[in-house]
Amino acid sequence: MTKILFEVARTRDAEELASIAADAIVLLEEAERLEDGRTKAFALGKLLMSKSHRKVWRFCWPPRIEVEWHFDDLMAAKRVAEVYRSVGVDARFIWRNFDGEVVPAVVADWKEIHQLRRMFNVPGDVMDVVAERFIAQRSLKKAMQEAARDLAMLAMAGVMDLSEVMEEAERWRKKR
Repeated sequence: MTKILFEVARTRDAEELASIAADAIVLLEEAERLEDGRTKAFALGKLLMSKSHRKVWRFCWPPRIEVEWHFDDLMAAKRVAEVYRSVGVDARFIWRNFDGEVVPAVVADWKEIHQLRRMFNVPGDVMDVVAERFIAQRSLKKAMQEAARDLAMLAMAGVMDLSEVMEEAERWRKKR
């Protein structure tokens, strides 16, 4: 049985979303030039991702990580799930209650998404390092120690807002 240990949620600002859209346009143009259907599908998915204002990593045991994207636009969420499925990723469209707000969301296995991003040479997220180190562990205690240390280091380096980390810890403490 899979048990959810903790989640890390990151809200994307307008500048980050614009950067995602710009990268997607470049990739889409390249796919059109090469007449590459898989790259085009990936680029369209990435362009739709520029409408995802929140990304959540859900760390589970035995070691597995789900990635979830929250959208304001129902059609964008449904289309992202379709695009991911078209390139072989097992993505699901769901409705998610997040801090009292019900939003359309797409959920997929982090490993599948990470492999797809590598295949297309897409730069990773800083959370990919945390995820890789977590997945590599076979001991729950060691996995939690690694994740706590990595998240603290990201917060101290200013890459991740410490309040985000603390909000997640508090949210999960209240659920128990």
